[in-house]
Amino acid sequence: MRRGCRTTANTRQAVVDYTTIFSWIAGYEDTGHAIRLYVEWPTPQPSFFRPHGVRTSLFRLCCGEDADAVRAWLSRNKAFQCLRVPTYSREKGVRAVQTALSWHSGPGSALFDLALVRAIRDEEHRRRLQAEVRTLVSSVIENPDHSHALFRLHDLEDVANVGPVGVELATTEELTRCRH
Repeated sequence: MRRGCRTTANTRQAVVDYTTIFSWIAGYEDTGHAIRLYVEWPTPQPSFFRPHGVRTSLFRLCCGEDADAVRAWLSRNKAFQCLRVPTYSREKGVRAVQTALSWHSGPGSALFDLALVRAIRDEEHRRRLQAEVRTLVSSVIENPDHSHALFRLHDLEDVANVGPVGVELATTEELTRCRH
């Protein structure tokens, strides 16, 4: 029997224990068509102390129904979304600036600074952004009334983690175009 799976007596269908699987992985990436579950070793061991949200050279590819099942499980177990591998794109940069405009807490906020200059100023600004965004993500995960905002906050988190420093993330035109 495969690790992380159990067979039910009545149906003999494999039931995947995603909690166990997600304690073995270092990160995951959803490409839209498939989900890659990244591991550090060919025979991973459960650990909560490994780096999380990282891409390794070893992964298990989940496609079709398997990928849909992982997505459904993640939607019910949002705490494990911290294992998501961050990515950056121009579109995410635009959405991150829009989200910062909506979610900042005033002039002392790193999000306010991001919305104002539309760029990550330096590594210190990145560190402050990461702290603020982690707090917002945690509060949204704990508050189901705001669960619709998690997608936008994940984009903001990705930009805070891997977005370029000193580069304009969104032009005024891009921000204006996306509002209409």
